[in-house]
Amino acid sequence: MHRMGQTGVRGPLLALLGLVISAALAPPSSALVVERDGTLYGIQPTEQFTTALRPFSERKGPLEYHGGPVMPESTSYVIFWDPKGSPAYAPGYTAGVVEYFKDLAHDSGAHTNVQSVSEQYTDSEGAHAAYKVAFGGEILDKDVLPKNACKAAAVCLDARQLEAEVKKVVTGHGLPIDRKHIYFLLRGPNIEDCFVRNGSECSANTSAPVYCAYHGAITAPAGSIIWANDPYVYEKNCDEPGRHPRNSPGDAALLGGLSHEYNEALTDPELDAWYNGFGEGEIGDECRTFKPGSEFGPILGFASDGSPYNQVLNGHLYDYQQEWSNSGKKCKQHLP
Repeated sequence: MHRMGQTGVRGPLLALLGLVISAALAPPSSALVVERDGTLYGIQPTEQFTTALRPFSERKGPLEYHGGPVMPESTSYVIFWDPKGSPAYAPGYTAGVVEYFKDLAHDSGAHTNVQSVSEQYTDSEGAHAAYKVAFGGEILDKDVLPKNACKAAAVCLDARQLEAEVKKVVTGHGLPIDRKHIYFLLRGPNIEDCFVRNGSECSANTSAPVYCAYHGAITAPAGSIIWANDPYVYEKNCDEPGRHPRNSPGDAALLGGLSHEYNEALTDPELDAWYNGFGEGEIGDECRTFKPGSEFGPILGFASDGSPYNQVLNGHLYDYQQEWSNSGKKCKQHLP
């Protein structure tokens, strides 16, 4: 794995100089894996950021294996960080997110949903990604927010603060630290974040909207904590209100990166396994096109409110991004 320093992009491509959305940018594609303060993050980019990178958007191709592990099974936990006095989640938001994880676990192993696309990717041990998924539960985190670390929003944290909170919750609850568990950190409205302190690469609803969500691995004494950062996007940037077939605010979390980052974590948990030959595109990035036909694929039907859906999990309707299939050489909703 090639790294190019604190402002580097993985792969033998151009370095980002400050990564401000401007003509000064010279990154390689519409989606990125970046290294910040010695840590790799795989992002789901905002449309604004992708538009700035449009000349590079065709740098895509088959995913290639780079020697790292995949997650052949995963038990997911969702952490709702909800400090006292923080803006409330929209009614039904947390329940909608939890329902998704339960439905995904119910249909574990079925070739009827996006998760199955990840199964074709194996590691040096012969393990198949996403072979089995389960839901461990939800955790309500009432810890007080730390002091602001950035200025891109009224409440603005950096990645180190988020990582510290995830580590605190995981260790405090005695939860497993291995490549069989993944932790999703969600927050309520208006709690935004940036990669680094005083940084200019931030979550979607800030003054520097670069990413909707991202995934990574946190170093801990017992091993790597696989996690994903999923900021609140309901009725905001990174949401698509016309694509909520469950009529649930939780649908926004899926559109805003939950499914995207889950599949990328399964196939590239430590960001050294499956990504394209250009060095930056993971399984979800290849299909992050902002064009409904290629990003979501064929519509299976419409919910009672007119919202389209392209997935059915445990009898519930969903609509979220496809994933890249090497075997099909295109974005797919499911295998085969």
